[in-house]
Amino acid sequence: PPCYLLYRMALAVNNSLMTLMKMHIFCTEPYRVPMAGKLDSCLFDKTGTLTTDELVAVGICQPSKLKIPKGKEDEDAKFLTPMIQVHDEAALVLAGCHSLVYIEGETTGDPLENAAMRSMRWELSNETGRAVPRPDTEKRKGGQLIQAAGGKISELEVLNRHHFSSKLQRMSCVVKSVSTGKHFSVLKGSPEAVGSLLAEKPSGYDDKAAFLSKEGYRVIALAYKPLGSASEVESARESRASCEADAQFAGFIAFTCRVRKDTAAVLMRLKEGGMSIAMVTGDALLTAVHVAKEVHILAPIGGGEHDFVEEEKNEELRD
Repeated sequence: PPCYLLYRMALAVNNSLMTLMKMHIFCTEPYRVPMAGKLDSCLFDKTGTLTTDELVAVGICQPSKLKIPKGKEDEDAKFLTPMIQVHDEAALVLAGCHSLVYIEGETTGDPLENAAMRSMRWELSNETGRAVPRPDTEKRKGGQLIQAAGGKISELEVLNRHHFSSKLQRMSCVVKSVSTGKHFSVLKGSPEAVGSLLAEKPSGYDDKAAFLSKEGYRVIALAYKPLGSASEVESARESRASCEADAQFAGFIAFTCRVRKDTAAVLMRLKEGGMSIAMVTGDALLTAVHVAKEVHILAPIGGGEHDFVEEEKNEELRD
């Protein structure tokens, strides 16, 4: 009878809850237990789930590093310039191209932008809201002045923002150096989007972007353009196309999110339980593949290092 079936179901759920409690797993919604027993797949987000949610700006790949022959990147110990040593055009883009605001005593906005600015020891002024170097402290050295376009920049004001668009994969701003009075267009976005807007795409651009992605970094391309006349400044403020056209490459910034210590072990247990494991992410494909290898979502099929490439049916993944 139905009442007997309900009794057996309640008994099974209670038994499951007791077993989970012995394993220090506490279930707040018991009715989910029968549903969980039917699962055969687990899909995970990457950032903040498989990895920590703390973004770390590792360094800048300067334009001069694009000349390094393909495959020789690992031989250069200074392939990525540490953020504290960045005070050129790349720093100009990072300090000026952002959507950060200063509210009630703290900087609020995109964590990626905040991490980049903090790592080069710049901040938003609590008085003006403009980007300025952080002062020296007892334990840490303050930010350096930015040396770009033949002048030293000690304060940057954002005059206009063309906000980030996921469709366009980029954002841009018109900024003014308060100290020198010069104006700039600054642009950042995916290497593919920014590369198509450069006045001249440098040799090695695609290879170095791919190398950084294969290393597991989240890669953002940086570009800038000096604005001379008042008409150029006004055109860049009014038109996104005018602001972003004919930019000059300033470098790649590499971010990383460290994999959680227990991620690989948890996924292995799920696999042992017969679960199909997958990762769903908006990051670049090569970055996702690197993390998938770290946590053993992606593994060689026949024991060889590249056997899975031959078995892969998807052409984009195989490439």
